[in-house]
Amino acid sequence: MADFYVSNDNKAYKKSQQVYEKLKINTIILKPEEFVEHYKQYLQIDSLEKHLSLFHYLLTSDYY
Repeated sequence: MADFYVSNDNKAYKKSQQVYEKLKINTIILKPEEFVEHYKQYLQIDSLEKHLSLFHYLLTSDYY
């Protein structure tokens, strides 16, 4: 399985969200601009302190 599914097609985006949710597939469905924002917030790590706090957040959230 993939961690991310990125689609610029609105129909595929909406259908994928519903199908993945119903089947409990742990993949984040994003549009390209949402993926860029997600990357900026969660995937770009500048320091060890940020990395450790992000790791803790992910372990205690539904995104893990």
